[in-house]
Amino acid sequence: MQQGLYSYAVVRKKNSVQVNAQLTAAIQALPTIHGLITPSLPTFSDDLYGYIQAVNYLVRQFAPDVAFGWQTNVWATGTADWVLREAADPVAEGQAIAGFIHELGVYSGKYPPDFIAFDKFERDCFSPDALAHYGWNATCWLNYLAMIKQVTKMLLTPAMLWQITGGHMPTVEEGVSKNPCGALCIWWDIFYGGRPH
Repeated sequence: MQQGLYSYAVVRKKNSVQVNAQLTAAIQALPTIHGLITPSLPTFSDDLYGYIQAVNYLVRQFAPDVAFGWQTNVWATGTADWVLREAADPVAEGQAIAGFIHELGVYSGKYPPDFIAFDKFERDCFSPDALAHYGWNATCWLNYLAMIKQVTKMLLTPAMLWQITGGHMPTVEEGVSKNPCGALCIWWDIFYGGRPH
């Protein structure tokens, strides 16, 4: 869930997504499976809000013992570079992200998710194309984690850190052709207080 360029304005309008018709068709298309009882479906609004509730319902209906959550990104407010700024305001970033997710009703209703997942970046952050934006130092990580704390505090939902990559604190001497400590560099430094021996 991110606002940025994807504010979902078109599908927020009433009757913009035929949630109920599509959900009914999907349930009717289920194959006959021994022990599967076709549920009676609740009615959702035919828009983005109803779609979100329908997704939550489907998970709860067909996988009630599976923990699930929605995912957001470090760039959910339009750019990931906010963590790099000297005057970064992780609380304000977290408030904007949580406000958007709350407005969509993602964690409300009868079928709320169990957690919210936070994505940093899916590639090696020490690569030449990512280094300037995602090769974070300790201050950047603390900004990111403070934003996560604010979101989870406002949504009253636990966090799951997802796609923590192999990026580490780059140095001038290393350049961008080396990654001497592998995929866990920043993990050990930030989350565990030092590297294993």
